[in-house]
Amino acid sequence: TCALPISFLSDLVIKGDYTNSAIKHQLEFLFSIKTGSFPLYAPGFDGGHSSIALTLSQSFHPISYLASILPGYWDGKAIEWNNFIKLLSLGITQLVLFLFLRKMKIETLISFLLSFITVYNLRMFVAFRFGAPLEAHTGYLLLCAMIGGYFISPRKWFGPLTIIGATYLLICSGQPPDMYYGLLAAG
Repeated sequence: TCALPISFLSDLVIKGDYTNSAIKHQLEFLFSIKTGSFPLYAPGFDGGHSSIALTLSQSFHPISYLASILPGYWDGKAIEWNNFIKLLSLGITQLVLFLFLRKMKIETLISFLLSFITVYNLRMFVAFRFGAPLEAHTGYLLLCAMIGGYFISPRKWFGPLTIIGATYLLICSGQPPDMYYGLLAAG
């Protein structure tokens, strides 16, 4: 099985839990919210648990809502838009880490390489395959960069707001174990 995370450029897509769980649950939750209902039971999930256990749908994460308002999301392009936004979030995370490392007065090339291998590694690839852990991965990295940036140059409102925003992204990532580990590591 090939796992290439750029299905909008190729016929090859991520296999496993991403297409079988995360996107379907996201569609189910967002459709329920859009129509004013709430799914109480998901028969196919782990023997039939309540659908609130389907945290992979990321019902409180901005990426889910951003993807749902893009053209074609409800017409079969949900995976493509989610892939695009997830790749964009990885790029933004690398940029934030790069700027943090430059703020620490580390050379440009070394800052780029460190931020690159911190964001794009085998853990990221596995997280991408499962869907929600990728948002925990990027949320954790953003939170660490925001905390570090705040201690380097504290700002009255901007620093705490970015820390709160990154913490929110980590908490509502949809992957509780990774969220707990991320909060523990950032603490």
